[in-house]
Amino acid sequence: MMAEENEKDTLRGLVQSPASLIDIILGKSLVTILMTLISLGISLAICDAITSWSFMGIIALILLLLFFLGLGIAVGLSVKSVATTAVYTMPIMFIFGMSQYVEFIVTDPNSIVRKVFNYLPIYQVFFIEEGQPPFKPLMILLVWVILVFIIVFWTFKKRSKDDKR
Repeated sequence: MMAEENEKDTLRGLVQSPASLIDIILGKSLVTILMTLISLGISLAICDAITSWSFMGIIALILLLLFFLGLGIAVGLSVKSVATTAVYTMPIMFIFGMSQYVEFIVTDPNSIVRKVFNYLPIYQVFFIEEGQPPFKPLMILLVWVILVFIIVFWTFKKRSKDDKR
């Protein structure tokens, strides 16, 4: 949605409005958050998985939602058009969204690649649902969410300075 604002050149008006950065991000993301939560709830109900997810697993999924939402906002603020967003988003989704497939490519569990990928956000949800103590995975997820929103705020500030010129 932010890329659309850039493309239609309406982000400048949004940035210069009296709304705060948080208001803008929440306003633009509310529909995405609601649709994600509704589709997640329906998917879990269809798969009869609602009762199998732990409370910490649900918290981890919400943090994962915030992480991917932040990534999308950061990319949307960085690009000039909606078409470019897809080009930038593909490698990010391969790294963060499909990271569990690295196990099929790198079969050695002691490989540095596997060890690094074990710290990516999606793995933290898996670790919690596999029964590991949730503190470390939740902290790792929280760090990822904080990092991505630091990038969002930085990108937003950079974009708003560019628009004032």
